[in-house]
Amino acid sequence: MPKTRGEKLELFIARLKQSWQHYQLKANSRMNTLTHRLQRQDPNRRLQQYGQSFDEMQFRLDAAIDKKLTSLALKQQQLSHRLNQQSPANKLELESQRLSYLTSRLKDSIKEKLASSESSLSVSAHQLQTVSPLATLSRGYSITQDSKGKVLLKASDVSVGDMLTTRLLEGEVQSKVV
Repeated sequence: MPKTRGEKLELFIARLKQSWQHYQLKANSRMNTLTHRLQRQDPNRRLQQYGQSFDEMQFRLDAAIDKKLTSLALKQQQLSHRLNQQSPANKLELESQRLSYLTSRLKDSIKEKLASSESSLSVSAHQLQTVSPLATLSRGYSITQDSKGKVLLKASDVSVGDMLTTRLLEGEVQSKVV
């Protein structure tokens, strides 16, 4: 069983040659038969007619074989070209180019997303900064808590003897209500 296209082509050519030899043997056999008949009749005239017919058939058979061989050679060439196009090296090159393109697009998308996130983060940080207790402290205010850590909002929330912690921009002050 042929495995490659070349082996298939060689097998086909061998079969054509075998067929050609078979037809030649048949033609020769027929020619011999006709020759014997012609010798009984008008041998020269009949022989000339059959010889001409044989030459025409041989010419047509040769032309058909040449045409088929040319067609098969062209088909083999086309299949070989298609096979080369499907080679792993070509596919690898195409996929490598595709990977480079997609990597570039991914990097660009990441840069855009990062820039957008940085901008959003900057806006959020500024908004947080405006309500941050540290921002309040940096403007000269302080935050005072009782001994349980509760932020004091009014003077009536403390009693004499309570311990308070006052937080400043830099450091804390412990005090006792008198």
